[in-house]
Amino acid sequence: MRAVLISVVSFIFIVVIVFAAMVMFMPEKFDKPEAEPAATAEIASLLQEHPDQLAWVENLKKQRDSLKTAADSLKNRLDAELLVKDSLSAKLAQLSQTTQSQEQAITSLTGEKETQSTREEKAGEMAKTFSSMALKEMAPIVSNLDDRTIIDIYNKMSSRTKKNILLALDDKRAANITEKLISQKK
Repeated sequence: MRAVLISVVSFIFIVVIVFAAMVMFMPEKFDKPEAEPAATAEIASLLQEHPDQLAWVENLKKQRDSLKTAADSLKNRLDAELLVKDSLSAKLAQLSQTTQSQEQAITSLTGEKETQSTREEKAGEMAKTFSSMALKEMAPIVSNLDDRTIIDIYNKMSSRTKKNILLALDDKRAANITEKLISQKK
């Protein structure tokens, strides 16, 4: 008799656990009153006969609600974290693009600086050459150079020979270059 009673209680206990699990994991199916009144009454009767199992079922419901609240909270937190990640990814892409354009600007400026250094070196070499030339030899060459080149060579010449490059030019062009030299030094 005792074995039969234990079997019945175990069966009821298993039924309650399965029902509680189904309610917890599929609550939408149990929101509608689909069960027959007789089955509902039978379950209520069984639960009244075993109040400790009713408390256990209620505890499971509370745990389910608590877990659902925690899951919702985690989902909201995950959504917020994903927004932050997306924002940071966009900022990182923007910074990467800015860095790339700055690197290109640095490369360009470095190239310009090297070009300017090379130009200054060559202007220095030409200044030495022009310093050793007579005005009649220098005049036809200088008259065919652009103003920037003449100014670069002039800046590399010694103080004694700077006048020769201006004397090799016609008066109007020498005056124009003199104005550029004065405004360059400001």
